[in-house]
Amino acid sequence: MNRLNTRMLAIAALVGAMVADLAETIVDPANSGDATRIYDAALDHHGQMVLCAGLLLVSSVLIVPGVNGIVGSLDGRAVWLGGVARAFALLGAIGHGALAGVYLLWASIPGDGATRVQLIHVIGRLNDSPSLVLIFPLFIAFPVALLATFGAAVRAGRAPRWVLGAAAAAPALAVAHPLSDRFSTSAALVCLIAAAVGVAARGERASGVSRISPYPATS
Repeated sequence: MNRLNTRMLAIAALVGAMVADLAETIVDPANSGDATRIYDAALDHHGQMVLCAGLLLVSSVLIVPGVNGIVGSLDGRAVWLGGVARAFALLGAIGHGALAGVYLLWASIPGDGATRVQLIHVIGRLNDSPSLVLIFPLFIAFPVALLATFGAAVRAGRAPRWVLGAAAAAPALAVAHPLSDRFSTSAALVCLIAAAVGVAARGERASGVSRISPYPATS
């Protein structure tokens, strides 16, 4: 398999990770850290909570080969940024795997033996635990890995500059919350997917140029 095909497979894996994350955002019945909403979602939409966990696991599986395949062929000043992307991709995969486990835990909480108020209190205690600060970096590592990947590709000349602008718009949308958490996260992921498409398009154009012989035809 040549380098271009390997790179395109990596981009496909990266897009797949982001599409899985986007799908999880869309189908998430709670889409909030509020204990009451989480309990109601787990009670009334158990299957969707389990599906969210599955989609998070898919994204965790695809992010590492996607990032590694893109930054692995970079050289020069982009190498160190590629190393940052690799490290955060691994942390992001662990974070999404942990979050999938949290969704499965939430989904299993409703049941006999305790009242609604008691179970909501349990979820609230879990969500507000100070010890969770230890794994918080894992939850933000996923988008940081994507930003570092696109930044490295632009710096190496493997992606147009607008890719960096699209990637930078993602955290701005996520923080701004123009309408809702679901809208903000979805819009941010769409920006990142667009950035990945830009990386793929530059790779295709570069391949087209490389197939043109630099030597004039002789008769």
